[in-house]
Amino acid sequence: MPVCARCTGIVLGGMLAVAFRSAEVRVSCTAWEAALLSLPLLVDWCAQTFCGIESSNFRRFLTGFLSAAALCI
Repeated sequence: MPVCARCTGIVLGGMLAVAFRSAEVRVSCTAWEAALLSLPLLVDWCAQTFCGIESSNFRRFLTGFLSAAALCI
């Protein structure tokens, strides 16, 4: 696979958010909600980088997907 699981989640989350917006589905979130949905990505990254805790591909995908979807909506 040419990109990592987190990057795949980010791309798919962004694409889903754009699809919702183009279909005029009324989904929105505040800046605080977007920050809260992005928080797991930051926590997972910090756990890997600073604590040496290995993350699974599913967790990487999920955190990337949530973050991108929240930020694109």
